[in-house]
Amino acid sequence: MRVDWSGIKLVIFDVDGTLYDQWPLRLDMARALVADSVQQRSLDTIRILSTFRKVRESLGNARSPGVSGEQYRRTARDRGCSEAHVRTIVERWIEQEPLSRLRRRRTPGACELFAALRKKGRTIAAWSDYPVESKLSKLELTADIAVCSSDPAVNRFKPDPAGLQLILDRTATSPHQAIVVGDRFDRDWEAARSISVPTLIRSFRSNDRSPTFRDFRDHVFAPILTESGHA
Repeated sequence: MRVDWSGIKLVIFDVDGTLYDQWPLRLDMARALVADSVQQRSLDTIRILSTFRKVRESLGNARSPGVSGEQYRRTARDRGCSEAHVRTIVERWIEQEPLSRLRRRRTPGACELFAALRKKGRTIAAWSDYPVESKLSKLELTADIAVCSSDPAVNRFKPDPAGLQLILDRTATSPHQAIVVGDRFDRDWEAARSISVPTLIRSFRSNDRSPTFRDFRDHVFAPILTESGHA
């Protein structure tokens, strides 16, 4: 499958697993968590983070509203601790600790593609279930608009398309003039499909549902990069 870039005005990037390699980062964080657990002589942090991730997946699968607070309430209930304790752990280990490790995990070709898109006048958006701005800064990438699924204006996780629809509305862009660049068929592709936005999915395998790519040097981006002199 090919992508017709000629009519695309808005390119919406997922962040985790799309703009950086997620699994190497998770291995980095797993080592840090094990070291911290040994030092603390407790598995409390690991167990809370595991529950927190499962809760978020469940909320996404159910397309539940009000996820901003519910993710902490459910985790606290399931782990038998306070919401404040959950928030403290999540803020440290999910929002802060990974930041210093992001730059070396950036997806090859990301800077060149962003520069080429901007040179050709395309609007760049970032859309994630996690906070966006700090990650973009560490990745040395800039978006024209950034939306987090737990923001009050959205408050629904992917594959609910609320965040995607918000981006379309704020940029006054119709679905056929946009494309979602993500890494999960069950989240990014499904959300985009539900409101008829084309997709590009990062995958090592081809798929009948969407064009796929391995990194941003892939041939699917050649029309953009060639136009801008980055090929």
